[in-house]
Amino acid sequence: MALLRQLKGSPAGCLVRVDCKPSRYSRLRFRLVVFRRQRDLCRYWRRAWPYACSLGRDCRGAVHELVEHRERADGRRRTLRDPRLFCVIGLIQSHLTMRIITHESVHAALAYHRRVGRRSYAREFIAQMEEEAICYPAGDIGRAICIELAKHELI
Repeated sequence: MALLRQLKGSPAGCLVRVDCKPSRYSRLRFRLVVFRRQRDLCRYWRRAWPYACSLGRDCRGAVHELVEHRERADGRRRTLRDPRLFCVIGLIQSHLTMRIITHESVHAALAYHRRVGRRSYAREFIAQMEEEAICYPAGDIGRAICIELAKHELI
C-alpha cells in the first residue's frame, strides 16, 4: 500500500524502529521510531510524507496518522488506510521525557479513535464520557512506548 512504501527499512539516525500494539486486545499497531537527533527526525518526516506540513525547529516528537484521502474520478472522496498500522510516532533520544511521550501518545490516541471510533475501550463508559475514548488509548500507547524504550535501554 502506498501509505507504507516509504517506511521500509531503518531511516538514517534511527535507534529504534518497532511496531507496537496499544493493548493486548488491539489488532492495530503503531510504529515507534526513535532518532538520534532532531535533524534525523525532520529529515525522515520530510522524505516520508512530503505532502504533510513540515516539522518546526522546536519539534521534539511527531505523530503521523496513516490515512490518505483521494478524489475519485466521479468526484467522490476515497479514504485509504493501512490495514496494520494506524500511525507512526517519531521521538528524539535526548527528549524522551514523560512530557513528550504523553503529548505524542495523546496525538496517537486521537488517530486511534478516528480509526476505530466507538468499537473499543470501556464501551459503557464511553457512552457517558467521550473523554474516555481518548484517555484509555493514550494511557495504553504511553505504556507501550515506555516498555519499548526500556527494552532498548533508552529510559
